[in-house]
Amino acid sequence: MDNIINELLPDKLSETGAGLPPGQQNEIFDRDASVYVMPAHFLADSQSSPNAKRFGLLILVGGFFLLAIFSVLAYYFLFKQKSIQSSLPAPAVEESSLTTEPPPAAPAIAPSDQSVPDGILATIGPETLSQEEVVNITEEGATGESTTTAADMATAADDILDADEDGLSDQEEVIFNTNPALSDTDGDAYSDGQEVSNLYNPGGNGKIGENPGLIFYRATSFDYGFFYPGGWELSRIDGDNSLIITAPDKQFLQIVLQPNSGRLAIDEWYRDQFTVDTISADLFYARDGWDGLFLEDKLTLYLTDKNREYLVAIAYNPNNTAHHFKNIYQLAINSFIFGDASGN
Repeated sequence: MDNIINELLPDKLSETGAGLPPGQQNEIFDRDASVYVMPAHFLADSQSSPNAKRFGLLILVGGFFLLAIFSVLAYYFLFKQKSIQSSLPAPAVEESSLTTEPPPAAPAIAPSDQSVPDGILATIGPETLSQEEVVNITEEGATGESTTTAADMATAADDILDADEDGLSDQEEVIFNTNPALSDTDGDAYSDGQEVSNLYNPGGNGKIGENPGLIFYRATSFDYGFFYPGGWELSRIDGDNSLIITAPDKQFLQIVLQPNSGRLAIDEWYRDQFTVDTISADLFYARDGWDGLFLEDKLTLYLTDKNREYLVAIAYNPNNTAHHFKNIYQLAINSFIFGDASGN
C-alpha cells in the first residue's frame, strides 16, 4: 500500500511526512489529519479485475459513438430532408390522376337580345367561331368546324387583286367608293391605302367617318365602338358581347368581349392563355385607350382597355379564300375605342 501511494503521489510526500523517521511521521499524522485506509478485500478485487476496467472503457467509448451516430441521423432527417424536399420541383399532376372537381369555367355572359343555345357562344381564346358555325346555330347547337390551315392562309394572302397598287384590294375600293384604277382617288398626295390606315377618307375630304360606305357601330351595353362596311350584315349573337359582321362573299369579322376578371395586362393574359414565355415584339399593338397583341397569323387581335376591365378579341376569317378585306379588318381595329366617340 505504501509503495502505491509513493508512486501515485510523489509530490505529496513532504506534506504527509512520507520518508521521515517513524516517530516524526506519527507526530504529523496525529497533529494534522485523520487517515482512512481502504479495506483489504476491496483492494484485492481491483487488483484481480483488469478485464472489468477494459469492459467499462469499451462501454463508455461505444456509448459515445452511438450518441454521435444518433445525433448525425437526427440532424439529417430534421434539417437536410426538409431542405431537399423544399428544393425539389412540384410534381407534375396528370389529368387522369385528378380526383378533385375541375376549376370553374370562365363566367358566362348572359344574353341580352337573343336566346343562344348553350355551348356555342364564342369566347376569347385561340379559336373563334367559323362562318360554318355561325350559319349552323340552331336549337341543337352548332356542328361546323373551321378547316383553315396555315398553308391555306399563306396562299390566300398572296391572291389579292390590287390594280392600282394603292394598298386597297379591288373589293375594298368598292366599299370606300374609290377608283380602283387610281392610287390617290381624291388627289391629296396620299394613297388611298395610307388614308384608310390613318383613319382619313380616301374618297374625299375629312376623316374616315365622312366616307359614305362606312357605319360606326356603338355598343351601348359596354360603351365601345368601331367602323365597319355599311353593306355588310351585323349579327348580335349575344347582345354586344359577341358580334359577327359578314361580307357578301361570307368572309366575316368577329368581335367578342368578356370581363377581365383578373385585371391582367394583355401580355400577362396572353402568356397564360397560350402558355408562351416570350412574345415577339411585332405582335404588340396599341392605340389610344387600349393595348393589344396579335396571334402569329395577324388575323386575331386580343386587347384590354387601360383600366383592364374588359378583354376583347377582334378576328378576321377569310374562309380559306383570298384576304380581300385585310384593310377592313385593320380599320375595325384602328377605329375600335372605349368610351365616347363622335364616329369620325
